[in-house]
Amino acid sequence: MIDYDRYDFEIDGAVLKKYNGDSPAVVIPEGVEKIGYDAFAGKSTLVEATFPKSLKVIGFSAFKSCSSLSAVNLPEGLTAINDEAFRFCGKLKSVKLPEGLVSIGRWAFTDCAQLESIALPKSVKSIGFSAFSGCKSLSDILLPDGLSGVEDYLFSGCASLKSITIPSSSSLIGKWAFKDCTALESIVIPDKTQEVGEGAFKNCISLKSAALSENLVSVGRWSFSGCASLAEIFIPKRVTVIDMCAFADCPNLTIYCETKKPLFGLPKKWNKDWLGGNGAKVIWNK
Repeated sequence: MIDYDRYDFEIDGAVLKKYNGDSPAVVIPEGVEKIGYDAFAGKSTLVEATFPKSLKVIGFSAFKSCSSLSAVNLPEGLTAINDEAFRFCGKLKSVKLPEGLVSIGRWAFTDCAQLESIALPKSVKSIGFSAFSGCKSLSDILLPDGLSGVEDYLFSGCASLKSITIPSSSSLIGKWAFKDCTALESIVIPDKTQEVGEGAFKNCISLKSAALSENLVSVGRWSFSGCASLAEIFIPKRVTVIDMCAFADCPNLTIYCETKKPLFGLPKKWNKDWLGGNGAKVIWNK
């Protein structure tokens, strides 16, 4: 039986369903295995939470809009952080994630504007759509091997992100994944990656170096548009699709294409407006 204050905590079995108190520091009772939907949501007085060793799952929106929560130290044994779990925790500066964590849900840390760093354990196999979008203070992150791809909007709006390592297991860079990452200076897209999605690096104005995968097949529309500092990029021979305005508003860019330019027009599936009319220089058969 879990020992707890029945006024402050509503617990059903091993699920903490609701916290009714207003303390700035909360100790969640040992024996709780899951923090349920909205359990602490909107608790603006909450600054610190101590988690039990028994905890396995943090549920949907569990700490959403806890605007004073500043640090999270999660226990070994935790396997899942669900959708929106810490969304809008604007003062959250540090998060310690345990080895053994498998999944991070959609929007899990969205708009944690003061979050500066987060270490993702090797055990993480899935990170959902937009999980870290709007984390304006996040400066660097290492994605674990085993991820099948970088999801849509994953780091969109992370204006302080200077460096990121994409794992070799990734086959996709999702739509708008790094949009408005204005401090990002370089990117290496691993060999398994076949697609760079729509707007993936749009408005990455500090991006100076982008190494594309030799197995890349598709470059989505607006994928590198607005990368004003990008000086050169090499398009591998296997690329069959380059969509509209993929390199628009890149005024200093020289594009080296491994493929030989056809006698008339462009390769079959390359959009006629792939350069967006910005006058970027193109060199073929290089």
